[in-house]
Amino acid sequence: FPQGTVTTCKYCAVASYLNLQKGNRVLDIGAGCGLGSVWLAESFDVRVTVLDAFEEHLVGAEAIAREANIDLEATCQGDAAVLEAFPDGAFEAVIINSALQISRPF
Repeated sequence: FPQGTVTTCKYCAVASYLNLQKGNRVLDIGAGCGLGSVWLAESFDVRVTVLDAFEEHLVGAEAIAREANIDLEATCQGDAAVLEAFPDGAFEAVIINSALQISRPF
């Protein structure tokens, strides 16, 4: 399957399981190039913040969002260990997709 198809299937399953609603704030940890984040924002009309350890992934996510005419809430460089930077209640949902295997120990 093409990369986009697999990503879409994973994010659709997660969004359905979480019962995401229009306007929900979602943190996508380890979002990579942002395909899933942008699809989620577009398909479920949610506000997605992208968190990834690699600057080039964030640049890619921003480019994919611009191409799709989607506004990401924010892009932040770091890993799951920086969660304390976000205030309690900042997000209705947090998604971690293939990120923990490259995180430093908390």
